[in-house]
Amino acid sequence: VELKLEDDGRMFPKTDDARTVTTALESAAQKNGVQVHFKEPVQSITKQNSVSWSVSTKLHTYVCEALILCTGSAPAGYRFAQDLGHKVHPPYPSLFSFRLAKGKEKNLFSDLAGISLSQVLLSLQGTRHKQQGPLLLTHNGLSGPAALRLSAFAARDLAQNQYCGTLCLSTLPHLKNAAVLNLLQEHKFKASSQKISSKKYRPFADRIPYRFWLILILLALDHTKPTELRWADLSKIHLTALANALTDLHLPFDGKDTNKDEFVTAGGVSLSQVDIRTMASKVQPGLFFAGELLDIDAVTGGFNFQHCWTSGHIAGSEAAAFVLSSSSP
Repeated sequence: VELKLEDDGRMFPKTDDARTVTTALESAAQKNGVQVHFKEPVQSITKQNSVSWSVSTKLHTYVCEALILCTGSAPAGYRFAQDLGHKVHPPYPSLFSFRLAKGKEKNLFSDLAGISLSQVLLSLQGTRHKQQGPLLLTHNGLSGPAALRLSAFAARDLAQNQYCGTLCLSTLPHLKNAAVLNLLQEHKFKASSQKISSKKYRPFADRIPYRFWLILILLALDHTKPTELRWADLSKIHLTALANALTDLHLPFDGKDTNKDEFVTAGGVSLSQVDIRTMASKVQPGLFFAGELLDIDAVTGGFNFQHCWTSGHIAGSEAAAFVLSSSSP
């Protein structure tokens, strides 16, 4: 599969079609004689003796010398791992959009659904978690690479706080607050006779979409009709408020997106009980793990898929080596 690298580090098939990857995997499986059994959920897994496993379904019982658990975030997989003596960290969503809390910010932002900012700094107030990258405004709140990466790295903290808190948004991550204030003061003198809502004479036009600029004015300035103000009307307090809105806009949120857009799960089998070099269980010889069942999750852009494929390749290779070494005299 030919891949392409996005500017923010994400990797995708050149075709921009997920079926390209699916087709490649299915073709490789068929070529190598892999058998796939559908509609046959596993009911139990037991260790028959020191060298074999018994996997029972409604239809059959399969006996094998090595077993790989790669059940993703399916609850049954966690149960099997626990029954076999492994510690499982409670699963919780990762890679999701933030839903803004009801209030002025959400009411104004909902009108901007579909607008994207090419480069922002998004952080979670009260923590060290912060991410930089593109941001997408949605009907419910914030999404896009910056928001999704933040949700991934802060997943545990967000879950513990029941997905409530405050996001801090800087639309000019390359500039400090003092520098933005100086630029606004300079702009005030250059465009003193122009309205601050002017599309042609607004500052940072190359970085901030016009409709987003209008919302920032409404959020920053305490005035009955702030968009009617001219640059000459702005006091130092007004300019400071604008600079704060541009570099540290506080956005309360009260949940993750409710449209089931989260597509990665954090938590899972504790890595302390798995040999990462071989993906073998440290608790049960002959048992291996791969994929999202493990307490591993990554940022958007193909990295979670890559982890599944890489851990699967290692687990498969090591499981085969385990069987061969067990059967050799």
